[in-house]
Amino acid sequence: MSRKSGLAVILMAAFFGTAAHYGGWAVTSVQNLPDQLVAGTPYNLTFSIKQHGVEPLDDLSPYVELRSGKSELVARAVRTNKSGFYTATLNVPTAGEWAATIQTSFGKSHAKLVPIAAVEKGARTVVSYTQPERGMRLFAAKGCAMCHQHAKVDGAGFIDFGPDLTEKRFQAAYLRQFLADPSIKPATTNKRMPKVDLNDQEIAALVAFINGEAGTRTAIR
Repeated sequence: MSRKSGLAVILMAAFFGTAAHYGGWAVTSVQNLPDQLVAGTPYNLTFSIKQHGVEPLDDLSPYVELRSGKSELVARAVRTNKSGFYTATLNVPTAGEWAATIQTSFGKSHAKLVPIAAVEKGARTVVSYTQPERGMRLFAAKGCAMCHQHAKVDGAGFIDFGPDLTEKRFQAAYLRQFLADPSIKPATTNKRMPKVDLNDQEIAALVAFINGEAGTRTAIR
């Protein structure tokens, strides 16, 4: 190999390595996060996978890893009829706390959810959350934890893209508007938060969590 050819190979490898470093990550956003699962009852978990939180990624082979004690399950996901969206059927065999991680098959991108409780079939509803607790679960499930650090969310800040939100506090009305439409904030850098599909209840819970509000548990019926 000539010196010029060798240099060309090195430069090409550097180029593709840089491209993979900056382009090879995706944001996963769960559409229907359950408060709990029921042992032996299938639950269809739907989620989107978007490169940089913007571009839908099709033709991936994502799956959900579930762990509780020594039990491990893998739920393969299938594409839906909506671009970038997938559904995996979760069917845990026993009650308990199940750790769940969505592996996207796109580089090292993944979404580690806050553990999901499972109850025995026929049991009354036993799981309830305060608004901040619900917001913490959504912070992980909606993709916020991919780009933002937060001390209360395990594995948050996988990509050093957004600010650390552990100690951040915002005016609640503004934060609600921003989460509904991040474009209200003028761009000051080349980093820009993508729009996440959130309903009013999810936004309220995220505001309570991010702003560190105290929460009161609702009564279990």
